[in-house]
Amino acid sequence: DTGISMCRPMYYYYPECNEAYDMKEQYMFGDDMIVTAVVKPVDKVTGLAERTMWFPEGTDWYDMSTGVMYKGGSEHTLLYTIDENPYYVKAGAVIPMAGQKIMTLQEQSPELRLVVVPGLGESSTKVYEDDGATQAYDTEYAVTEVTKTTTDGQVVVKVAPRKGSFKGMLPDRKVSVALDGFYAPSKVTVNGVEVPYKRFASYEQEDGAQVWGYDGSQLQANIWVEETPADKELEIVISFDGLESAVAPSGSKGLISRFTIMTPETKLSFFALKIRDFQLPSEFQNVAQCGSFITEKPSGAPAFIKAMDTKAMIDNINSWEKLSPEFKAKVAAQTAFAK
Repeated sequence: DTGISMCRPMYYYYPECNEAYDMKEQYMFGDDMIVTAVVKPVDKVTGLAERTMWFPEGTDWYDMSTGVMYKGGSEHTLLYTIDENPYYVKAGAVIPMAGQKIMTLQEQSPELRLVVVPGLGESSTKVYEDDGATQAYDTEYAVTEVTKTTTDGQVVVKVAPRKGSFKGMLPDRKVSVALDGFYAPSKVTVNGVEVPYKRFASYEQEDGAQVWGYDGSQLQANIWVEETPADKELEIVISFDGLESAVAPSGSKGLISRFTIMTPETKLSFFALKIRDFQLPSEFQNVAQCGSFITEKPSGAPAFIKAMDTKAMIDNINSWEKLSPEFKAKVAAQTAFAK
C-alpha cells in the first residue's frame, strides 16, 4: 500500500461540444501522480498512438514512460508506442512502492521502494501498512513518513521510524531508492556510511549487500539499503557534482528505450539490402545502444547522451535509397514525443 489510495477523476470539457469526453479522462492518484490510458490504436506506419493530456498548474510533471518533463498548466497531444504505459509524477516527488517481487495485495512486502523523479525542493509522503487480510485496517495499522529534499548537488531521503502496529507486522524491512532520470551519483551514504558502487548491484543486493548500481536502459540510479529494523531512522544522501551532472536531458530515457526496441526491425530492414558484413550506421547505434554504453560506464552518461544525434540518425537512414519509405517515416516519427 503506497498510502496514496484515492483517485480523483479529471475531465476535459469542451463547450463547443457541450459534453465531457470519457476518452480524454485522466485521474489524479493522490496528490503526486496522474494516471491515464492510451485508447487509440497505434498508427500502422509510425507505430505511435495519440493521447491528449492536460497538466495541472503549479508544478512540472515527469512522464515515467519517456522521461519528458511537461510544464504545468499546459495541454499536449502526446505520442506513445505500444510498449509505453504513460503515467506522470509531480516534479521532485517521492513515490513509495512495494518491492518488485510482491505477488498479491494481501502479501506484506519486505521491501519499501522509493522512486524519486527530477525536480528541486522538498517532498513528503506517508506509507500506510496493515495486515492486508482483515477488516481491522482502520484500527490496526502502521505509518512511515518519508521526506525528500533535492538541491542542485544532493538528493536526501529520510525514512522516519515506523509508527503503529498490526498483527503479523514484519519487524525489519529493506529500503531501496530509485532515482529516475538522473545521472549516476558521485557518492552515496546511508546514515553517514558510504555505499559502494557495484556493476551488478541488482544481483548482489539479493544476498543482502548494501550497494548501489546504475541501469543505463532506464537512466536510473538504484540504491539498496541492507535489511534494517523498521523502527530505525534512515538518512540516504545521494551526491552529485552539480545540477547539470545530476539530471539527464528531457526525453533521453524515451529515445533509448524506443530505439533499443527498434533495433531488430532495423537489422531486418538493412538485411534485406543484402550488404555483406554490414554494421548498423553509427548514428543509429549511438541512440539504440546508448543504454548499454551507460550501464557499462555510468560516469560517461553525459557524453553518450550528447552523442545521440537524432537528426544525424534520420539523415543517415534517409540517405539509403533502397530502404522503404515506411521504415524511414517510422524512424523519424519515433524521435517525437508530442505533435
